[in-house]
Amino acid sequence: MEVSVPIIIRNDTDSAQKVSLTAAIPAGWKEESGSAVYPVAAHNTYPIRAIFVAPEGKRAAWQQITFKAEAAGGLGSSVTLRVSDVPSGPRATLRK
Repeated sequence: MEVSVPIIIRNDTDSAQKVSLTAAIPAGWKEESGSAVYPVAAHNTYPIRAIFVAPEGKRAAWQQITFKAEAAGGLGSSVTLRVSDVPSGPRATLRK
């Protein structure tokens, strides 16, 4: 199962920032894209798409992907996305 997550990195400060985005994923999953350092201009946004591939087989329980964003000066935040593979297709919920 491929999981595609659209993300918008936002910089509300008065100066450009280099934002480091990292993803913690379940064991056995593969990250295709997402974790990197992104340049975000002052008072601007930077859209990205993180892509993950889950191993084949049944996953009865919800899985979690946690994203952490950090910038200079200790600015940052994190968010956790819960993902489930059900017969009608992947579903997700967001927890902050």
